[in-house]
Amino acid sequence: PLWSRGLGDVYKRQLSGPGADSFLIKSQGKAISLIGGQDRGTLYSVYAFLETQGCRWFIPGPLGEVIPKKEKLVIKESERLEVPDFIQREIQGHYSDVSQDEKLAWMARNRINRENDYALRINRNDKRLKKRGGFLNWYRLFHNIPFIIPPGKYFKTNPEYYTLYNDRRIPAGYRQGNVCTTNPEVINYFVEYINRWFLNNSDGSVFPIWPADGDIRWCECNECMKLGGRNFFPDTGAMSKRLVTFVNEIAKRVQKTHADRLILLCAYHPNYLEPVEGMKLEKNVIVQVIHDGCHAHATGKCSVNDDEKKRLEGWAKMANSETGSPAFSEIPMLAWSEYAGSPLPVAKRIRDQLVYLNSIGSKYYYAQTGAVVRKGDKNPNMIAHSPFPFYAITKYAWDINTDYNALCNDFCLLYTSDAADE
Repeated sequence: PLWSRGLGDVYKRQLSGPGADSFLIKSQGKAISLIGGQDRGTLYSVYAFLETQGCRWFIPGPLGEVIPKKEKLVIKESERLEVPDFIQREIQGHYSDVSQDEKLAWMARNRINRENDYALRINRNDKRLKKRGGFLNWYRLFHNIPFIIPPGKYFKTNPEYYTLYNDRRIPAGYRQGNVCTTNPEVINYFVEYINRWFLNNSDGSVFPIWPADGDIRWCECNECMKLGGRNFFPDTGAMSKRLVTFVNEIAKRVQKTHADRLILLCAYHPNYLEPVEGMKLEKNVIVQVIHDGCHAHATGKCSVNDDEKKRLEGWAKMANSETGSPAFSEIPMLAWSEYAGSPLPVAKRIRDQLVYLNSIGSKYYYAQTGAVVRKGDKNPNMIAHSPFPFYAITKYAWDINTDYNALCNDFCLLYTSDAADE
């Protein structure tokens, strides 16, 4: 009966879709059914049911827990199907004074399914992670090209893999060079490397391709120069066309063997931040667009972010609609700053930004906590300084129609307790 009502479509097994995290809660007579697309969805259904009984987990650890005492549970007959609005729900930030167990538990209870910093420091087979449904498995994020094709291994034997600048080869690396993006051997290398990673990671869903950080030099060989672009002239020599051409060719080949996986292109540095008019992305390519504008308002909410709005919608226009995930943006989150005097209004910005991203078809976002914290605080625990924005992003990443005032009132009444009326 469950599948005959069309729920099979919700629980599709594709790795780059929301099916694994979706769930159904049904109460009928004396029976309660909690059914998830996979283990993570089933776990989420349990926590979602407990939320209907008044349980909350506002921040990691006992201080953030609200577990009411009840003599009996009152459960009305109902059927509730939930599919997350965002496939990837993530907060990269600081939780310095809580244990890994407390952090993992908080993330699972609030349906956060990825955290890049943490993912780099824990074995994916760790029992603490597996019993909570695991994380989305992505290849390492952030400036990863030098790790994929390390110059320490290949530069001496194959210098042609790397940037030709002022008639000499430069290795890929921070403030150094890139790869030669038109070299057929480099393209083949990336295709083989990515296919091998997907084969070795059966749950791997996204593979980012991201040049090294800083003002890197791009290749000046004849084939690369045919695509346009000039080093250190972002206004007239953007490298976006080169990066899109490179990533598209890789993605097209990877799709032949891994049709349900995604390649992530990062529009990060001014040299490759702007979209390319007239170009289309392969249908298995998604784009991460760096935030470059006002931190207090969402895209479309102030004139300072007009350029970002144009940029995001330009990348979305390039995307193939089959992915349903054309572009996603960073959401800077600043904690209490001695320079600002008080937290920025990031909770409402989170709401507005996720609503906007959803409106252009995005299913991914990236929440980056800021580095501006109290002077001398070497291990900032930003969630302790600004708990509500962290909690709010978990709710809006799951359901962009969350009532902001109801969420805020619930948080204030239950988390701050006696001080709520003040």
